[in-house]
Amino acid sequence: MDATGSVGNDSRWLDLNGFRVRENESPEMFHACFSALKPNIDNGELVDLHSVGNYRKCKCFLSDDGLQGIAVEKDGNIISVFNAEAGKVGAKKGWLGVVKHITDKTPNAHLDCYDSPKQPLVKIYKKKLGFKVAATMDYNMAFDHDDIAKNHGKPKIAFMVKTEKNIPEKHFGKDDYDAAVKYQKSFLNQ
Repeated sequence: MDATGSVGNDSRWLDLNGFRVRENESPEMFHACFSALKPNIDNGELVDLHSVGNYRKCKCFLSDDGLQGIAVEKDGNIISVFNAEAGKVGAKKGWLGVVKHITDKTPNAHLDCYDSPKQPLVKIYKKKLGFKVAATMDYNMAFDHDDIAKNHGKPKIAFMVKTEKNIPEKHFGKDDYDAAVKYQKSFLNQ
């Protein structure tokens, strides 16, 4: 490791909020950790596990123990955030502080997530990370997976952005995913 924290090829360790996090983790390692942990994460079905190929298009961050991670596409789209320790007795606290640090430094940070009463991601992302809802969309049963409809009562999908702009929230029907994304992206700094 050199004075800048570089390790190997374009990787750095960051000490953030009590976590040691590797910036630019390999997509294969990120996928392997998330894949192994996802079945044991409370409400893990609400976070999409993507292919290794999708993670190759991302900057992947992974805690040194592999129990927490976040993957961000080049355009600022956050496609996976996981914390295998969330809610567990004796678990290390503060992962959302790491996520906030990363999203604060990500131009055009945006994401979509399920708005479930069982796991209020929209409320968490608003309060803890400073995201705003641009659009919501009805749940489409044609894309149901991992028992999301059964476990979460067909949650709405929220399209969020990290911005200081005022956003008039707009609702879209279950077949209007592309229109909701377009509306969400209209609030990014292009």
